[in-house]
Amino acid sequence: MARKEKLPCLFSGCKPPVTVTDVRDLLNINYRQDINREADRETGQQFVHLLQATKGDGATINGITLKTGIILMWMTGSAGIPAVGSHKQIDIEFGEEERVNTCALCVTLKHLMPAVEDSLLYFTEQIINSSTFSVM
Repeated sequence: MARKEKLPCLFSGCKPPVTVTDVRDLLNINYRQDINREADRETGQQFVHLLQATKGDGATINGITLKTGIILMWMTGSAGIPAVGSHKQIDIEFGEEERVNTCALCVTLKHLMPAVEDSLLYFTEQIINSSTFSVM
């Protein structure tokens, strides 16, 4: 179903703006059911915090501005969400290393270590240094 504010884009052919809520609704966060569950939950919450920080004008960290569309592009290879229809959910998993599989729409996040004081800076560096990062 199309959202009311995106209907003009449906008929004009323009791409609707990507919002934090749109991206958050696409995330399917899979917490493990073992001793890692609490660390998974903390890392997942910090990743959602990164998404919230990109609301509006974006989050500028070390001179690079991350917007919601850039994070969506990093996870999926696409900067937009169709105005109508459904988009496959993006699976967020947790493991020993960061991986992004844009074909399967799966992101594996590495746990934040207690030494990481600024999760926004940490995730921004991970995104910028990844092979799937591009500035629109």
